[in-house]
Amino acid sequence: MVDTFKAGPDMAPEISKGLVAERRMVGSFLEETLHTSETSRPLRIDYLGYDTTAGQWRYVSIEARILVAPMSASSFARDTPERITVRFEPFAAPPVAPGWAGRMLRMEEVITRDGPDHETKDQYFILADGTARPWLAHRYDYRRLH
Repeated sequence: MVDTFKAGPDMAPEISKGLVAERRMVGSFLEETLHTSETSRPLRIDYLGYDTTAGQWRYVSIEARILVAPMSASSFARDTPERITVRFEPFAAPPVAPGWAGRMLRMEEVITRDGPDHETKDQYFILADGTARPWLAHRYDYRRLH
């Protein structure tokens, strides 16, 4: 798996290769644990499931790489397993990039599956810096290895 991160709309991407995503079902939730190929220590753990009562997808992400509280999100529409869009509650931006400290961050994640062996998670950020400019901040590109 490859993780591409851009700290701002005009910033150069940082690319992390050799990541491993392990998935398993925990009840009705898909659990994903992300780690490097060298260690099993989690970098991120997330859960995705469909809430039939609310008629929406629910998602929670626990990030170990940076200091943020668990982040929860939900879909606005029913969506399909091939394309799910979830929106996170605004949260305090971690000070990982210039201009981020002391600002709120809004995030939307689009999970797209284009076959049994390829999926992407695109995370669009809007930093509360007065520009209201969204950008593709994270792309997790999953490819199943056979």
